[in-house]
Amino acid sequence: MKILLTNDDGIFADGIKILAETLAQKHEIAVVAPACDCSCSGHSLTVFRKLTYEKYDHIKGAKGFAVRGTPADCVKFATKVLLGGLPDLIISGINNMPNLGTDVVYSGTVSAALEGAICGVRAVSLSVLYEDDGDYEYISKFMLKNLEKFYSLLNVGTVFNINFPSGKPSLLKGVRFARLGVQSYSDEYIEHVTGADEKHYTLVGDAVKTPDNGDDCDVELHDGMFVTVTPMHIQMTDFDALKKLTKTGSGIEL
Repeated sequence: MKILLTNDDGIFADGIKILAETLAQKHEIAVVAPACDCSCSGHSLTVFRKLTYEKYDHIKGAKGFAVRGTPADCVKFATKVLLGGLPDLIISGINNMPNLGTDVVYSGTVSAALEGAICGVRAVSLSVLYEDDGDYEYISKFMLKNLEKFYSLLNVGTVFNINFPSGKPSLLKGVRFARLGVQSYSDEYIEHVTGADEKHYTLVGDAVKTPDNGDDCDVELHDGMFVTVTPMHIQMTDFDALKKLTKTGSGIEL
């Protein structure tokens, strides 16, 4: 299988390197990733400045390209220029933080996979709460073992957003297909004064419990030590609202 790997942590991140070298045992791998960390870049594209890339050979068994752009840039540029065509599968990750619930809106990791869906390729985003006991090798072997299964379950235009909890593999309770929940934070902007008339702000905050999530969503199952798989697509239409508005009318006139 021809697989394109990308991420938002940059081409030198441990997660993408270990994943690439593991999958290269059985598959043809090309790594096209940002030249630097692009976390929380969402689905932004480079359209008003030059886009450049460099080749790298630090990943055993895989071609490597560092693009000076966003994760979504990497996917679009790879399919249009670097690879000369579409791969069979796109995997974005392994990200070093989870992408759960509403965090997918901000995630460069998930957005890269969604760009794959836009390009007409089956895609997976892969993330883990990587702390001192995180295990990229286990996750990479999990993907190698289950790759064909995931591929057969995916439709073109669909993304599987997969999240691993932190902890030893022996603590995992299983794999669950789940809907997105709401991931809330205690957002706070910290002011930093750097001079008489100069200051800047940094956004900080811890995850907080969302009472209305329900125990069947990815956020809650992740806390319960389950690997979660959420099918996502780029169709954002609220069909219930559309049906109601079409049937009853809105009263809006020219």
